[in-house]
Parts: sequence; C-alpha cells; structure tokens
Amino acid sequence: MKYLSALLVLSLSLVACNKFDPGPVFRSVSYYEYKAEVGKKLVLKIDTISKDRIYEHYVIEDGDKIVFTFQHRRDDTNAYDDEYVDIIRFEVEQDATSFSFDDNTFKNSTVVYNAWGAWSGVTDVLVTDGFISGKKVGDKTWDVLISVAVPTYNESSQMKNLYHAYRCEEQ
Repeated sequence: MKYLSALLVLSLSLVACNKFDPGPVFRSVSYYEYKAEVGKKLVLKIDTISKDRIYEHYVIEDGDKIVFTFQHRRDDTNAYDDEYVDIIRFEVEQDATSFSFDDNTFKNSTVVYNAWGAWSGVTDVLVTDGFISGKKVGDKTWDVLISVAVPTYNESSQMKNLYHAYRCEEQ
C-alpha cells in the first residue's frame, strides 16, 4: 500500500508538470488622435523651476492660425508604467489650403515634438529634420503626412523616425 501511495503521488506530480502555462499574453495597444484647431496659435512659455533651471514649453492659445496636433499613444496592457505618447504640434496660416515643412523651412516655423510617459525625458523640442506636408481636401478636411526625426525615448542625443499619414477635420 505504501508503494501504491507513492506511485499515485508520483503519477499526479508528473501529470501536473506536463501542463504548459504560457502566463499572461503580451498585448500592446496603440491609439491615435488628430486635431486641427482653427483660431489658435502655439506660444512659448518659460517657467523658472529653480534659480539654475528653466522649463520651456509650448501651449496652445487663442490666435490667428490653425494648430495641428498629432498624438500616438502606445500602451502595454500587462505592465504598469509603460504608457508612452509621441506628440507633434505645428501651426499654419488660417487661410492656407496646403503647407509643407522640410529641413530648410523648419527653422522659420513652429513645429514642436514632445514625448511623455512613465520614463520619458523629452519635452518640447523644435523639429529640424524630415518633412511634414498637408493639403486641404474638403471644406474643413485635411490630409497630413508626417515623416520626421525626433529625439529617442529618454535620450535626446539619438534620433528616431516618426512616420504617419492621416486625415483630420478642423475644429
């Protein structure tokens, strides 16, 4: 009987070891948001954090331009503090029917990149590399193409490429 009990316990433990449990399934989710806000402008704000440190950032205020905002959010549903958002904002003249920014025209324009998330360290930097173009294809509808190089996640000395084409409505 003693041997039969030991054989039963050993058999049950071997059956339990054969079961494969893959654990939680990794799932990443992306969300996109697009805006074209009429009667707005991008304004540089400078806040003093301490006597040796300032914080420069751009805000959207009432104005005479159209401010476009492209936002891409990535989120891993199985992890904490993993969300990450790329944001590009730029402004064009309110009566424009098309626009184009490139390496030569970025310096005369306000095209701003920002990344935020649990581990982000990129705050409002001016875009200087790549291109952005747009064309009005309806009364209040725009087709926009973005292909720019921006600072990488938490490392502003290295660059990454962002590419996205989208359609948005004026608000």
